[in-house]
Amino acid sequence: MINEQTNTNIDINTAKIEIMKLFNDKIVKNHEDSEIEREIMHEFDKNYKERIFDYKVDIDELKMIINKLENNKSYGYAKVTNEMFKFGSHGKLLNLIALIFETIINHNVMPKNFNIGIVKLLVKDVKKDNSDINNLRPLTISDTLTNIFEKLLLKEILKKYKFKSKQFGFKSDSSCMHAVQTLKEIARYNKRKKKRLFIGAIDA
Repeated sequence: MINEQTNTNIDINTAKIEIMKLFNDKIVKNHEDSEIEREIMHEFDKNYKERIFDYKVDIDELKMIINKLENNKSYGYAKVTNEMFKFGSHGKLLNLIALIFETIINHNVMPKNFNIGIVKLLVKDVKKDNSDINNLRPLTISDTLTNIFEKLLLKEILKKYKFKSKQFGFKSDSSCMHAVQTLKEIARYNKRKKKRLFIGAIDA
């Protein structure tokens, strides 16, 4: 669950405007790259917009994804928890979820409320002003069904594409804690050897 001990003190309308800008305004750093992206999207639409696919959800894989959902997590817009899916994942429910996902993928359609999330503002630094938007980090809580769909998509993508990310948080069976542990060991090693160590951190 999200820790709500530190409250924010920002005007709700100001927060809404800033969050909308964050999620909708695109920073175009390179005009040429932007044009290439538009061309790729146009080509994709031209080739696949009217196409009907025949993707089938693997029920066993779907059940495994649901069973691996963590307990005691915040629920999203529909107020349906992970536990509700986990403890109710019998044949009929799994088939219904599979039908929804297959319809989305095969017909290029998306339910109206499928991508609605609850945005929670977290205070970055408790010593600073908690009404300053720059000191607040928006965290989007998605619905459980959306999270299951994303996990299913990721599994399908990884069957064909292998990412070589250097970021621990984006590696399979890894997390940021592994990076922290590695950094600590490097620091301890250099301290024992009485060597200089320079560490730089980027918060992007």
